[in-house]
Amino acid sequence: MRQFRRNFLILGIGVVLVSSSFTMIIPFLSVYLIELGAEERWLDLWAGAIFSSFYLAGAVVGPVWGALADKYGRKKMVVRAGICLAAIYCLIAVVRSPGELLAVRLLHGIVGGFVPASFSIVAAGAPKEKMGYYLGLMEASVAVGQVMGPLIGGLLYEWAGMRLSALIPAALLMCATIAVVVWVKEEKPAGEAAERSRTGDDKDLGIDKSAEKSGESGAARRHEKGAAKSSANSAGETIFSALRQPVLISMFLLLFMFHFAFNLLQPILPLYIAELRGRLEGAVISSGLVISLVGLATIIAAPRWGIAGSRYGYERVMTLCFVAAGALGIALYVPHTIPGFAFVYFTFGLFVSGIVPSINTIAAQNTGRRFRGRLFGMTKSASHLGAMTGGFCGGLLASWLGMANVLVICGGILLLVGLFAKFAAEKRKISGNMEGSA
Repeated sequence: MRQFRRNFLILGIGVVLVSSSFTMIIPFLSVYLIELGAEERWLDLWAGAIFSSFYLAGAVVGPVWGALADKYGRKKMVVRAGICLAAIYCLIAVVRSPGELLAVRLLHGIVGGFVPASFSIVAAGAPKEKMGYYLGLMEASVAVGQVMGPLIGGLLYEWAGMRLSALIPAALLMCATIAVVVWVKEEKPAGEAAERSRTGDDKDLGIDKSAEKSGESGAARRHEKGAAKSSANSAGETIFSALRQPVLISMFLLLFMFHFAFNLLQPILPLYIAELRGRLEGAVISSGLVISLVGLATIIAAPRWGIAGSRYGYERVMTLCFVAAGALGIALYVPHTIPGFAFVYFTFGLFVSGIVPSINTIAAQNTGRRFRGRLFGMTKSASHLGAMTGGFCGGLLASWLGMANVLVICGGILLLVGLFAKFAAEKRKISGNMEGSA
């Protein structure tokens, strides 16, 4: 347990640094494009391509890095990703044209994986009854970086420009990577040997029977039968076998829909806040403060949602958070002042913060420990696809229907997804009870 706590501490700090490094640089790339000579008429196109290319590349390669993590070690993938990300920020500091920046952003998406590999190490080593709590803390670590990054990045950009600003995250990431090399030790879970002897296959889903205790007994038994029959000859085949598991499919779809709905707001929030102010002057600072409120809410609430999930069930917590976040998303339409909007947005963030940790925990409880790297690689892909399509559609919908209506659409999607999740959970419970009685 002492080693797990050390792993958790080092990886948590590393996740903070990775998240803050990302948000120190990425929000200011559109301004950097002007420095690189992008023509004004093509600026929006370049900005959209550079935003989406990262998520597209990450969605494609996420499961590959996850499979390699399970095969060769998750710590190795964390170290690989840390070194590669530091190199990417160095490249951002030396690019000379928008085309070169786009190429670097594609590489950025391809070589990432620090965060999902760190999550898989924590999930594999955490006590079963506290997995949701620790995953909630890891999600809060991401949020800490998201709050710190834009503030530090804005100050650095004003003080030193993008080129020097990009070198500072590179140095921070190398420090985090060295700390992982020195202090993190990937523990072999006690239950792994039993999983190996039961399935006889090092590449199967390795369904963890602890899932039966989490309210997923019927699903877990069905997955166990599927895993016993699986004889995958490659990581790709194992991933496709995971995609035939109803619970995992549901979790991937929920992640996609959450990130799609949430990212509908991201392109329009600064402009909507400027509209509430009635002028553009000072809108960047105001929007930065308001946007950071979701990160602050996540820091406060995510660990508590993990505790609530272990006590009352993660599906209940997830459904509650979806429904409440949906209702509050619709309520964002109502305030016509920045303080009122900020209050509703912060409350919205309190419930949003419980969604992803609950989904991750449910997915982890329905797979074995030896599949965790591939699992978090696949959850990353679902998240990236949702973020990419949501960001793109948000701009289109805003130009067509108006920015205020996009707030309602975001909330409506989250509300409907929550109701669907509740219906699906009840259906699985009934199906599991019938199977058990048979």
